[in-house]
Amino acid sequence: MSTSTARTVVALSGDLTISRSEELRECLLAGFSAGMAVHVDCSAALSADVSFLQLIVAARASAARRGVGLTVAAPPDGPVAAAARAAGMAPLESSSGKE
Repeated sequence: MSTSTARTVVALSGDLTISRSEELRECLLAGFSAGMAVHVDCSAALSADVSFLQLIVAARASAARRGVGLTVAAPPDGPVAAAARAAGMAPLESSSGKE
């Protein structure tokens, strides 16, 4: 995790699956602790499942309640995008709240 004056970057890698859901949740909560916008970088993900997508949806709701932005970066041909397509979700590369 890195912090700049504008946002906190949470870089997630490896398997973004239910077996790591608690760890991933804690990473996102730590990102919000600075009170700034959070950018989730999923470019190093090896796999992803619907539990990770649910976590991102919940993080977006949390960002909105906190009044901060949340952005997600995932390659369009990567596992996060594939999981979103399989679940019938829109691509995750959007934001919510304030930047």
